[in-house]
Amino acid sequence: MAKVDFGLGDMNDIELAQQLIHDAVQRSFSSFKDTSDMISRIGTNARDSFSNLSEVVAFTELVQKQFGCGGERC
Repeated sequence: MAKVDFGLGDMNDIELAQQLIHDAVQRSFSSFKDTSDMISRIGTNARDSFSNLSEVVAFTELVQKQFGCGGERC
């Protein structure tokens, strides 16, 4: 998460970001580390495609669910 700067300066914002990621992890049945790493990569590489962290988290959640459906989790 440290690599992606979406204006997360305030501790409340960081806690909110962690909660957003945690909720996405729970819904996609993936690991927190894998999901946060993917959010960091997507947020860095496709910075202009998303206006805020919530959009990156939502997109990553969908990708994680697709990866899960391609495997044995579905």
